[in-house]
Amino acid sequence: MEKPVLLLVPDIPDALISAVKNAAEGYDVMTAADWRDKIFDTARIEIMFGWNREIGKQVLQEVDSRLKWIQADSAGVNQFDFSLLQAKGILLSSASGIHSFQMTESVLGMLLSHTRRIRQAVINQERRQWVRGDKGSDLSGKKVLIAGTGQIGQHLAKTLGAFDVSVYGVNRSGRQPHGFVKTYVYQEFLAVLPTMDVVINLLPLTKETYHFFDSEVFSRMKKGVMFINAGRGESVKTLDLMTACQDGTIAFAGLDVFEEEPLPEAHPLWGMENVLITPHIAGSSDRYYDRLLPLFLDNLASYLHDGTLQKNHIDYTAGY
Repeated sequence: MEKPVLLLVPDIPDALISAVKNAAEGYDVMTAADWRDKIFDTARIEIMFGWNREIGKQVLQEVDSRLKWIQADSAGVNQFDFSLLQAKGILLSSASGIHSFQMTESVLGMLLSHTRRIRQAVINQERRQWVRGDKGSDLSGKKVLIAGTGQIGQHLAKTLGAFDVSVYGVNRSGRQPHGFVKTYVYQEFLAVLPTMDVVINLLPLTKETYHFFDSEVFSRMKKGVMFINAGRGESVKTLDLMTACQDGTIAFAGLDVFEEEPLPEAHPLWGMENVLITPHIAGSSDRYYDRLLPLFLDNLASYLHDGTLQKNHIDYTAGY
């Protein structure tokens, strides 16, 4: 009988491919290029590292598919059909936890671009204008609310501590991780929103968090708040966000994710002076797969031992 296939979907360095081959005894380790060249039968794929809709669709449609585990190469997993995977008995794990450093740096970069007027300085430079009128502001002393207190949120809270800010959190349970002054459950946080200077969205996308930030939430924020969305585009209702940016509620919005991606060229957000847009790159890094591989290899060892996953196993009921 032919060996099962462990498919490496993303284009990763040869050294990392070798590390996987060394750990995956009893498997043929193949790449997406091998699949496109039809070097092996799709039904042989048992493990997928990364995800590709074209490949995934064909694998899931195979009557005699051996697929048992997908290691996503993203923290978010809303691109998967949970009910289908659950029905087929396929395990799913995420890349949660490998984005902490770059996401923290991206969020801080957005905040500092506004408070230290770096973004305006770039505009002035393009215009060849020497403008010193606006002295900027400090992060120090401000109150920051982070919606989503997972690994990224905790690392961000720890780093923000160096700026002498007070960090508060929002999550499902109310559990208070280290680095947070206080944490609120979803139903409680509206009461404290008016006291926050900065609101940062890092929530995963679930049924509970879809359009979590809507007109009701924005209306509770203090005038002049800074809002960052580096979580999921669909957790923010775009039209309500735009209204808050236009009526003075939000003084600055740093947006990395959107309900519609790519953001259409004619979208009004592009033209808003108090909005900074990045194209869903807050989690990217030149060391991305160097960070993901150890997580995958730990899961692979566990999977080969007893069929379980050690890290980031997705609970299909909870949605993450």
